[in-house]
Amino acid sequence: MPDLKQFKCPACGGVLEFTSESQEIKCPYCDSTFTRADFADFDKDLDQKYEEKTPDPMLQEMYSAEELNDMSVYSCDSCGGQIICGKNTSSTKCPYCDNNVLIKSKISGDLKPQLIIPFKLDKEQSSESFKKYFRSKFFIPDSFKKENKIEESSSLYVPYFIYTANTDGDVQFSGKKTRRWEDSDYEYKEVKYYRLDRSGQIAFDDIPVDASERMPNDLMESIEPFNKADHETFFSGYLAGFQAERYDTSKSQTLARAHQRMSEGTISALQQSTHSYEDVTVTRSNISYFNESSKYVLYPIWILNVRWKQNKYTFAVNADTGKVAGKYPISGGKVTLVCALIAIAAAALGFGIGYLVMEGDILLSVIFAIIFFLLGGGISALLITRKLKKRVSLQYGAKDYVRPGSFNLSYSKDIYLYSETSKRAKPKDNRK
Repeated sequence: MPDLKQFKCPACGGVLEFTSESQEIKCPYCDSTFTRADFADFDKDLDQKYEEKTPDPMLQEMYSAEELNDMSVYSCDSCGGQIICGKNTSSTKCPYCDNNVLIKSKISGDLKPQLIIPFKLDKEQSSESFKKYFRSKFFIPDSFKKENKIEESSSLYVPYFIYTANTDGDVQFSGKKTRRWEDSDYEYKEVKYYRLDRSGQIAFDDIPVDASERMPNDLMESIEPFNKADHETFFSGYLAGFQAERYDTSKSQTLARAHQRMSEGTISALQQSTHSYEDVTVTRSNISYFNESSKYVLYPIWILNVRWKQNKYTFAVNADTGKVAGKYPISGGKVTLVCALIAIAAAALGFGIGYLVMEGDILLSVIFAIIFFLLGGGISALLITRKLKKRVSLQYGAKDYVRPGSFNLSYSKDIYLYSETSKRAKPKDNRK
């Protein structure tokens, strides 16, 4: 039985494709439209596995054995042309007749996805989301906004495992409380140190971890979350017209990442109960997981390759929600301008404070202004740089996946450890 399968139009025999706008399967030749119910029997044979075809001898001459290990070769049912694709590709197009083909062995048996979110955004809509994304980014060079060109747009179903679990957390924090007072001669500062013990339970639903080695993890996590309400039982018809990948990351690897985010999310939830303390840090944690389950799903993503000044930039668009992420160029001039304006404002504030505190002493007021100028510029540069570095980054915790009402703080105890008290003499002019 052939390993490739195509959706043929019952009316004219043309190859069908799924359209994101109508959420229907459409024939581009006779404009007939079909729903999922019209192809209810199409996926029945996907629970069987099929052997891939042996590569043509001529292909073995063209490619090395190592290269062929990463490829699969098939014959198109429509034109007979040979389709060469990656070993994890499950849906693609024939390069000769441009027909959509489904590689059954890549989505069959234990590899068959359980859920899918169909594409909600088409190519034009993804491009519009991309442009809108840049309008709100002040630090992008103006020339990039005007001159960048989208060289390639790829619609891709990316494989994910989504994890559901309950956690039981036992976490120890350290924290402190500060009290200040003064008398006629001294200013006092007392710092009390505490050990904060917290235990509790929380549940997480459908934390996604991408399972494709070739997709950057930080880019994939930056376009989260996907809308869980859009999950549908897997139907291969949704793949028609789109590329799709099979997972090639081990389940143990993806589970480890899910556990990490659950652990961070549990600690963060418990830490909310320590808000009355300062400088709260984790000193010990023990997180256990139970009632765990997972599902293999396909999520829709547009990958945009953008060219600007001979440099290439890659962006991802969540084709379910429209969220965009990618590392874009930064305008050094704009960063410098903002930092300079903040530094000047800080200098003016410092001069005013110095003038009041030092009772009109101009020299000391200028010194205050210089100190505030350096602090304002330095701190603003640090904060802006740190923020810009996070434009694509792995996500911390799992706040978007907490099951509503599941958090339970089962144990809370604050233990006083010790205190430190210091005093500083007041300036003579300020003594009463």
